[in-house]
Amino acid sequence: NSTRTLEARFAKNITIAFTRNSVAYTSDGAQVGVNVPRFEQGKFGKAIMVEEGTTNVCTNGSFESNLTGWTFPAGQYERTSQEKYFGSYSLKLTNPDSSINAQAWFNVPNPSSYAGKTVTVTVYAKTDRPYHGMLEIREHDGSTYKLTSSNWHSGSGQWEKLTLTMTFRSTVTDIQIQLLNSIGNTQTVGDGDNTPTSVYFDGVLFEQKPYATSFIDGTRAVEDLTIPTAGGLNDRGPWTIECWGKTNNAGNNWRMPFSVWSKFYVALRYNKPVFSWADANNTQKWKYASNPINNVTDWHYWVLTWDGTIARVYVDAIKVIEVATDLPNPLPGPWTLDIGRVKNNNNYWDGLIDDLRISSRARTDEEIAAAYASGQPLPVDAWTTLKLDFNGEYTERCICIP
Repeated sequence: NSTRTLEARFAKNITIAFTRNSVAYTSDGAQVGVNVPRFEQGKFGKAIMVEEGTTNVCTNGSFESNLTGWTFPAGQYERTSQEKYFGSYSLKLTNPDSSINAQAWFNVPNPSSYAGKTVTVTVYAKTDRPYHGMLEIREHDGSTYKLTSSNWHSGSGQWEKLTLTMTFRSTVTDIQIQLLNSIGNTQTVGDGDNTPTSVYFDGVLFEQKPYATSFIDGTRAVEDLTIPTAGGLNDRGPWTIECWGKTNNAGNNWRMPFSVWSKFYVALRYNKPVFSWADANNTQKWKYASNPINNVTDWHYWVLTWDGTIARVYVDAIKVIEVATDLPNPLPGPWTLDIGRVKNNNNYWDGLIDDLRISSRARTDEEIAAAYASGQPLPVDAWTTLKLDFNGEYTERCICIP
């Protein structure tokens, strides 16, 4: 099937659909199949990942079959199953003695297509000594080289993610990904480390984005979780949507915890909550909260209440937006609840959603404050029309109904 569905017993039968037309990887390196949701550690138990798609330009980033595309100008190297983060293999770079670095290089295809473009490159590395493991990007513009370096691996003996975000020069003619096991490096504070060791690398990802998404070999399709209006929403109200959300990146990017129509949604931009609606003439309008969210990539409690006229947005039980709406009647578009994105839109949550509840009335300030202060999953009561806790699988036990 092209869609993974959840059949739930309600007053009306509904189908909750999750779609991702490719495999994907969880944060611990496990692969999940086509249209299989990714469940990660959530606010309460497990949460569901909803992420945009991406294409990895590094065509052999997990070293699963061979070392094709990589060259090794110095040091010792091997494809090994001793350590791995994704799949069954990683790349091991070893200093042969106290004077020789170990390196692996990958030349990015069609480098001029990235002229003036911003990309993010990530790799997972593991080593037990500091000042050895590093990710570097070397670019050449036909006359001069420019080298951009990540932070060092700390030497913790654990897998750590190294990340670089950079914008290439407009005249770039060559781009090279470099994995480095340095020896005796003097570019850092102090004398570096002169003890030969090995560094393992896995999951190299080169993507044309100003932020990192999760690893994939090849292309990862977009993820979409859709709940029909039979789950308790209608286009005249009243209702409440609540969930906990944790986005992986924010800034000036549009981040969407949920939407019910292409012009009626809650968003996050410039680290501020945003509400979108349309007036009776179908003209889209937006209202931004006055203040940004502190620690924006932490877990936050998002609420939208709508009584059919007044929409109110809360973050962590604080009312940040209140606006009168006058929607077109009839509504010129489908009315469905999309979790982690806006339908027909390239903006996504890029993170985790947990503890979703839909109610058949507009919850009060006092109820929202009490739910947040409790530190517990949202309860099911007489007004709850749908509850998803996302605890690790799509079965009817994800659904709680009174």
